[in-house]
Amino acid sequence: MLRSPPMTEPDDRFTLPDPRMASIAWYWDSMHTPRPLPPLVGDAHRARIEGISGRPAAIVNGYGYMGLGPPTTPVFALEQSPETDPATAWREFYLPRIRAIWGRTQAADYGAMSAAALADELPRIVRDSAVGFAYTMAPLMAISAPMTTLMEFCGRHFGADGDLRAMTMLSGFENTTTGTGEGLGRLAELGAELPAVASTLASGRFEAIQGVEGGPRFMEALRVYLADFGAASETWFGFHTPTWSEDPVRPLQMIANYVRNPASNPLRAHERAARVREETVRETLAALPAGGDRERLRGILAAAHDYVSVFEERARWQIMLSASLRTPSLALGEKLRAGSVLGSQEDIFFFQLSELPGLVRGALDGQAIAAERRAAFARWERLTPPATLGAPLPGGFQRAPMVVKMFGFRGEPGPVEDVGLLKGAAASRGLARGVARVVTELDDSDRLADGEVLVCRFTAPPWTPLFSIAAAVVTDAGGVLSHAAIAAREYAIPCVTGTGDATQRIPDGTLIEVDGGAGTVRIL
Repeated sequence: MLRSPPMTEPDDRFTLPDPRMASIAWYWDSMHTPRPLPPLVGDAHRARIEGISGRPAAIVNGYGYMGLGPPTTPVFALEQSPETDPATAWREFYLPRIRAIWGRTQAADYGAMSAAALADELPRIVRDSAVGFAYTMAPLMAISAPMTTLMEFCGRHFGADGDLRAMTMLSGFENTTTGTGEGLGRLAELGAELPAVASTLASGRFEAIQGVEGGPRFMEALRVYLADFGAASETWFGFHTPTWSEDPVRPLQMIANYVRNPASNPLRAHERAARVREETVRETLAALPAGGDRERLRGILAAAHDYVSVFEERARWQIMLSASLRTPSLALGEKLRAGSVLGSQEDIFFFQLSELPGLVRGALDGQAIAAERRAAFARWERLTPPATLGAPLPGGFQRAPMVVKMFGFRGEPGPVEDVGLLKGAAASRGLARGVARVVTELDDSDRLADGEVLVCRFTAPPWTPLFSIAAAVVTDAGGVLSHAAIAAREYAIPCVTGTGDATQRIPDGTLIEVDGGAGTVRIL
């Protein structure tokens, strides 16, 4: 029986897989891969990035790096919408195609397939999902154009405050970011109306809810919610972790918190965000000279109205497409577990797509390799990847406006002048003080208490209900256009993104002050 070579250098150095790759510049996508990905998930990540951009992607010790060299792979050929309005194109052309791809992946009868057939089919399923992901990117340029115009307008009139002012004027409308939290808020209101359910939620005995008075009604409402919001990964590429539909403990913990503390219910957040938007629009219009500029701003705002709703719905479908790969992967893993090839069905995530046929044939020692790679993966989780690999980044890349606004990318950190002060992007206005709660993964989010500051590497849509609990949010990655920034504005709480290393520099439990308008975090 053969064994594959180790997936890592003995000392876990960050070395590119092929020495020839060092001729181009690579940067770590810390916003989308802040934690390492097991090999199968890494293959899916590479398929998406390369199929969308044509530029190379690499997985180094589980972390995703994007190459800045010339295109090396064919870009997916997508159907193009005949609609000129980007929001209409999204809803009537691109979204139906994404739904169809997701639906095919979810509906297939993998149980009826042999392990060999499923191993051969998985690369096609991964590619199909990557095509769906590419469709989520198709309307990006068109939907972003009026938003960019708004930023440029506000930059000319309001200087450094322009970007944040522009995005604040686009917040507070209905979108899937608020929908995720509002659904949990409605479940909390239902739970509070049912005394036995409220008591059981408050005690954390979630497994007992079905058996108490009102429990079946509450659990049916939860089932309906999870059918809509529970079929997503907790991160963009993390389909190796369970979804909320599989394990509803996370949403139940959030609901229980809202029942105990009604003031934190997300249903209140949308009202606050709408008020902040309206106040910012009034203030901005009043600051402009009467006549042309005021009317121009009104026109730009109307054109950019749908930006956040489309942008966030794209994000939701991206993580749903990711999660859909979990179903066929686990189906194959279970077949191999039943045949004693693997020790558990989840071991399948520790094999690359190219290895699956050999694994099924018995050419690989599945259990030994999985154990070895799990151990390497555990080591990688403790590493801090270098921001760049290979050749130097192109001049000015770190300062390119859209790179900074989306990723908050700043290159390698320089010397720290003030150990008590962190600087990042001003992402959502407001000043807040609170205990810092460092949360590196959603599984640990139950540690966040009302009024504490959420300090994390990044956020994805399933994280947003936490924003109604937190006094403020601080992230390592991302800029004013990142998910964390958008979500914070939708919840009307202060936010600083793109600090680079807040999760390492801020001790858990420390009192901090967050100035979301200035983009600073002070350790008190």
